[in-house]
Amino acid sequence: MNPSLRWWALTLVVAAEFVVFLDIAIVNVALPTMRTDLDLGAGEVSLVVDSYQVIFGGLLLVGGRIADFFGRKRVFLLGFGIFTIASLGAGLATSGALLIASRAVQGLGAALLVPATTALIVAVFQDERERSKAFGIWGAMRAGGASSGAALGGLITQALGWEWVFLINVPIGIAVLLAGPALLPHLDSDPGARPGFVGALLGTGGLLVLSAAFVEAPSAGWTDPLTLGLTAAGVLLLVLFTVLQARSSNKLVPGRVLTRTVVATTTVSLLYGASHIPLFLLLSFYLQNSLRYEPLLAGAAMLPVGLVVMASSATLVPRLMSRFGARHTLLLGLGLLAVALLALARAPHDGGSYFVDVLPAGVVAAVGLSCCFSGVTVPAVESVADQDTGIASGLVNSAQRIGSGLGVAVLLPLPAAGFNPQTTALVGAAVFAALGALVAMTAIPPKRAEISEVRQAESAR
Repeated sequence: MNPSLRWWALTLVVAAEFVVFLDIAIVNVALPTMRTDLDLGAGEVSLVVDSYQVIFGGLLLVGGRIADFFGRKRVFLLGFGIFTIASLGAGLATSGALLIASRAVQGLGAALLVPATTALIVAVFQDERERSKAFGIWGAMRAGGASSGAALGGLITQALGWEWVFLINVPIGIAVLLAGPALLPHLDSDPGARPGFVGALLGTGGLLVLSAAFVEAPSAGWTDPLTLGLTAAGVLLLVLFTVLQARSSNKLVPGRVLTRTVVATTTVSLLYGASHIPLFLLLSFYLQNSLRYEPLLAGAAMLPVGLVVMASSATLVPRLMSRFGARHTLLLGLGLLAVALLALARAPHDGGSYFVDVLPAGVVAAVGLSCCFSGVTVPAVESVADQDTGIASGLVNSAQRIGSGLGVAVLLPLPAAGFNPQTTALVGAAVFAALGALVAMTAIPPKRAEISEVRQAESAR
């Protein structure tokens, strides 16, 4: 591929990642206005958020396999096309049902394109230094979208109306879809990557139902019959999926993909997801409940964290990855994240200072997060053959989404149960980060072992 076109291709890929992760949080501040304009009930308000997250998290695994089977470029463009059309539908929605349906379709598009983006970066950037830089920029835009959603949602809603938190995606989508066919490389598809229908149904169904259980748990509680039923059904479907995987010759996740590195990074991704999403939610609660910030001001107060994540992902992380490798970069990130969570746990429950109790720990957390974004993904996709990068990416991303739901479901009910939210919940998140560091330290092999795994995976094809 023409060297000058590589960076243009990366621009398209990271633009798509930015808006997909922006849409996780951008609606939160706009929800009160949506509720009034569309006369939404309490259940519908919840579904505006949850329908996107559940479909997104539940379909990531099968999305990765589809990318390997049909081709990463084709699936990336298809996914972003679906996401863009659904964004237009959400912005033009005149009822709660239309808005919720559009959000679910957005989740479908996101689940298709996210695994494909990682595979495209691996294919486009063969040089290790360039790849580290590319993944740093990718991590910066992904983190920037996720962490700036609340602030941008508030600004857009106040200036243009809630519709534009969705409509802003449309011109970006059109630009990427017009330029993508010319700028993105054509990658061979893998006919052997066709997943079995029953396996795909069981695996996807299990992840969807388990995601729904994690979404339901914070409000309904773990002992609620619906939460218990969803959890049991999700676990049962995943057990059946595992049994079928062991016996089937046409697997959704081929055995050759489950290298030591992929299994380890998927586990770390689950634990990392359980620590960093609750961080933002608990930080928002602290700003609004303890410091008495209005929602818009609370979103703006978290914006510096997002900016530091973007800056360090684009500048510091590529240097760390090139010099010390992804494993050590990931260990540093998880360590910094755990320290920041413990520091935030010590903030005064009543009162406190943003510049003393929040911002310093937030900056440390931001640097840690930037190290984790690339550090947990790169080892997985580099330890498998090129034809399997989509499913490897899908595994890591799916684990992170499930981990996020698990962290929210386990940690957020603790304050409501009478525990101090600045201690128990944040310490719990720090424990998840520390466990992730322990797994990374003991289970992710050094670089030479990863190269050996790739050769073994290629010979197994």
